Amino acid sequence: YLPLAVDGPDAAHMVAFARRHGRERLVCVVPRLVLALHDRRPSGPLSIDARVTLPPELRGEFRDVVTGRAHSAAETLPLSALLADFPVALLSG
Repeated sequence: YLPLAVDGPDAAHMVAFARRHGRERLVCVVPRLVLALHDRRPSGPLSIDARVTLPPELRGEFRDVVTGRAHSAAETLPLSALLADFPVALLSG
């Protein structure tokens, strides 16, 4: 279990962690206290201004297990793009 740092104005609304086993990587990002985020844009997707910082051993290509979308993770991963289709991300790589 590896907690991941979340930075930005909405960081308090996000929880992120990773798991590793050998070469397999899994990154989980979930929102918390979403009502405050939803109040800013009640009729559309969550508007999140935050990013997850990934250590070097977690960077690379991922596929979101929930949406099937591919993501390339460098040093930071912007959550606005990551959570654009679904409010939870489970990245496998």
